[in-house]
Amino acid sequence: SHAILRYIASTFPAKFATLFPSAASEPELNAKVNQLLDWHQERLRMDLDYVTNYGVFYPMLKFPVPDYGLEMQDTRTDRDLAHLEGMLQNSGGAFLTGDKATVADVSIAHQVHQLSLARYVLAHQPAVVAWMAAVKKLGHWDDVAVKIDGFAATLPKEPVLPVRKEPVPAPKISAVPAAVVKDRSKPVKLYVDLVSAPCRQVVQKAIEVGVPHEIVPVDLTKKGKVERELRRAISSTYMYFGAGATTAVRVGPA
Repeated sequence: SHAILRYIASTFPAKFATLFPSAASEPELNAKVNQLLDWHQERLRMDLDYVTNYGVFYPMLKFPVPDYGLEMQDTRTDRDLAHLEGMLQNSGGAFLTGDKATVADVSIAHQVHQLSLARYVLAHQPAVVAWMAAVKKLGHWDDVAVKIDGFAATLPKEPVLPVRKEPVPAPKISAVPAAVVKDRSKPVKLYVDLVSAPCRQVVQKAIEVGVPHEIVPVDLTKKGKVERELRRAISSTYMYFGAGATTAVRVGPA
């Protein structure tokens, strides 16, 4: 679905100028939207879908639910929603990247709405509740949600997961800066460990297309100044699958 969304946005850029900012005109905001879409696709979707799969569809289809199923998803769902709560508390506006909604808001909001099938209660996420209400006012939400809402009305009223008495603490997340690299004539610092395949491809392409850059060697097997960024990357993207074995590129202004 994200590939289709990106295709439509690139085909009709004028219509998506605000919803999916162009990489040419607003590269930092474009990168943030893509980061959020990747977080949704590679982490949030799988964690939240398992709640509805194990809690709703497996019993409906009489499939056996794994012993670890809902207990594991209880922890993961609360953790992911705490992360979403933290992002919204520090976004600087009503939406994930500030005052204006993007396709990331709509995409992630529909994923969270999926939890209505499992009667999941957003008991400790006031920012998420307010954000969901704002996204639903953007237009045409009801047009596309009528089927899932009708299906939800036929399901049991009891929550699949118990309502957590104490909230999972929302992580401290910095607000998204308006511009990461203000002067594009200056080289971009690439903090990389060239043992990493993703790092190597970034450096190779930077050299190939002539992007002004400065390589800052990093050894991710040792503790250092990028440890905090790496841990945050592991906790907020698909990297949690290989925590401890996956590496990333850190990009910063010169």
